[in-house]
Amino acid sequence: MLSVFAYLYHVADIPYYRQEDAYLYWQYEMISDWIEQNDEAELDSRKEELKVAQWCGEKVEQKIFNHKNLEVFGRRITTFRPKNDFEQECLNVAQGIFSLYTEYPATTVFQHAKYADDEAEQEDEVIAMNKYISFIADGKGWLYETLAESVNNEFNECGTTEEPTVLKDFSGASVTNCSLEFESRLFPLIGDLCYLLSND
Repeated sequence: MLSVFAYLYHVADIPYYRQEDAYLYWQYEMISDWIEQNDEAELDSRKEELKVAQWCGEKVEQKIFNHKNLEVFGRRITTFRPKNDFEQECLNVAQGIFSLYTEYPATTVFQHAKYADDEAEQEDEVIAMNKYISFIADGKGWLYETLAESVNNEFNECGTTEEPTVLKDFSGASVTNCSLEFESRLFPLIGDLCYLLSND
């Protein structure tokens, strides 16, 4: 899984919630500020949950930042022997991701983001892809529920959701051979990975 996460971090370029340029970084900071402004005793466990999310996020990022995880990706897959169904499912996801890595070694999840260059429109009307595609700390607990509620409240104010889009110009210029094959393979694998992580 280290190689899978390293691929998603380095190559697919999925935002990481501990990096200041990530949308979710600021969502977590907002939650942290809210907790700090309240002195109620029952918030102690929530403060602890947030500290754990921050600490774990830093440690995991240190591990997946190492490019060695990409160099040994193929070797890890060929030498791994699953001992149960869960490990087999992890291997299946890793094989799918490795296949993408070998076929699309420099393709990011945002290659066909329609509004990538239009920040004004993105902020006011569109749920940008870099807001709803991201690493998160955990998919359970109070912190996750608070984060999901905050994000969903903001998203409810938007009119549309950015999705990968291929635009072809038929005005006489040569038509490029673009497709969404990469995305149509990556997103189901990310879905499978999320399922495995939340049901381990």
